[in-house]
Amino acid sequence: MRDALASAGRPIVYSIEWDAQYIPKDQWGNINYSFIAQVSNLNRDYYDVSKSWDSIANIIDHFVANQDRFIAIQGPGYWNDPDMIVVGNSDITLDQARVQMSIWSSWSAPLIMSNDLRAMPPGHAEILLNKYVIAVDQDPLGIMARMVNVTGNCNVRPYCQMTFVKPMTPMIKNGTYSYAVAIVNRDTTAH
Repeated sequence: MRDALASAGRPIVYSIEWDAQYIPKDQWGNINYSFIAQVSNLNRDYYDVSKSWDSIANIIDHFVANQDRFIAIQGPGYWNDPDMIVVGNSDITLDQARVQMSIWSSWSAPLIMSNDLRAMPPGHAEILLNKYVIAVDQDPLGIMARMVNVTGNCNVRPYCQMTFVKPMTPMIKNGTYSYAVAIVNRDTTAH
């Protein structure tokens, strides 16, 4: 199907949902993400996002747990899709909105909004329109950020801090990447 759409003579994105929610958890290691990347442009992987921090945090945890597999297949032509951005809903605090927008952008994920533009809480539009964060998402290399450090225990939420690093353009003179860094504090206290 991807090849047929590619030959249509105009740009078309082919998004599928061949994901972990349809397979028993003990079989997730058998999902052939390389095949999925060959036959589609986007794959919605994992459970549907809802307007709650728990949902956003669960998706982050799933993508971190599978980051080696996801990073290996992502780049121009294929994107891992953690689901829609729920920034702009009153059930999401400003801090939670910043985390979702920042992490999805560090992953070069599709930024598809799921909100009522007429009823966004104050501050949410500024998060969605942040040109610097969007530039990280839209970097031409399309490399997904890797979680490189965690302190605390994310399994006993919210007590952990996570550091994500994304290689991106511009390249530095010696041929190394520039980097975007996102630090997420999932603790209930400031650090």
